[in-house]
Amino acid sequence: MWRRGYDPRMKRSHGRSALLALAAVAALAASSCSTDSNDQSPSSSSAPASAAAATNARGAIEVELGQPVSVNNSDGSLLVRITDSKLDAAGCKTVDYSQIPELAKEGLKGQIRQVKFAAMVQIGTTEMPEWLWSSDFYFVSRDGEVTDNLTVSQMSDELSSPCSGNKQIIDLPPNSKAQGASTIEIPIGSGNGGPIAIGYKAKDRRVEWRLPADWAKKLAPPTAAATPAQQTEGVPAPTTEQQAKATFTCGDPQTYQRGTAIYSDGSTGYEQACAGPGETNPYGPQTRGDAVPETGTPDPNSADGYGPGQPLPPLCVRFPDQYDC
Repeated sequence: MWRRGYDPRMKRSHGRSALLALAAVAALAASSCSTDSNDQSPSSSSAPASAAAATNARGAIEVELGQPVSVNNSDGSLLVRITDSKLDAAGCKTVDYSQIPELAKEGLKGQIRQVKFAAMVQIGTTEMPEWLWSSDFYFVSRDGEVTDNLTVSQMSDELSSPCSGNKQIIDLPPNSKAQGASTIEIPIGSGNGGPIAIGYKAKDRRVEWRLPADWAKKLAPPTAAATPAQQTEGVPAPTTEQQAKATFTCGDPQTYQRGTAIYSDGSTGYEQACAGPGETNPYGPQTRGDAVPETGTPDPNSADGYGPGQPLPPLCVRFPDQYDC
């Protein structure tokens, strides 16, 4: 599946010092504001927090992981309500600090764990292209150091693809809700247990979920990458159907936001090839390295933007400055 929301203006070096601080901070003690329960499952009995509640020094509403939280606009109307929040590491990967030169040369030990931040999202009348964007998450250490998820995710190419079961919430209609599961990458130092809170920013509002003291120990084991021997010995060759999962077609611009790709496994994402010739993808390069366009999908590298034998899309896609979809 695919993650969206990476801003090419955010360079790899941004937040590096904060990441190092988060990775190297001394052993964690239980936070004075953390929950007494170590359960990471949603709490249905907790009363929802709202934008009227007091915020911390970072302007964020603080709640326990799993506690429902409602965030309002400045006029008091509902911006977003997030419930049933939890961390799910099934189908995710891990990268050891020793594999990352920027951390290894500092002598730091630990791991970056991919996890899915899963939650139910309900919105009011405010629309956004995507809710729970991976790049809108950040992590908070015990001493208040903040590291954005985008910085962590760019520390290793091994983290370029999301967890299995990653699910975006794209173009959610007003006054509706959907279940999401966004992949985030959390640095966990061997001596500190990782961050004490996960933050999320929606427009100009922030929410921070406090984590149980032993949250990292409860994560499912990471999905290890198979060695070449494991990939060939006793493993049947992929079927045609399996190979076809790495293709995509572009969504109808009258139904989908321009640039939306529909993958053959049923998921959706953002592909630069679907943005139309000459257009700039504001979310970076192709978001899924294993996917290739099916016949009929724009090829931005060809002279006219389309490969040989490919049917042309509507004029509004080819010439957006002259035609409306």
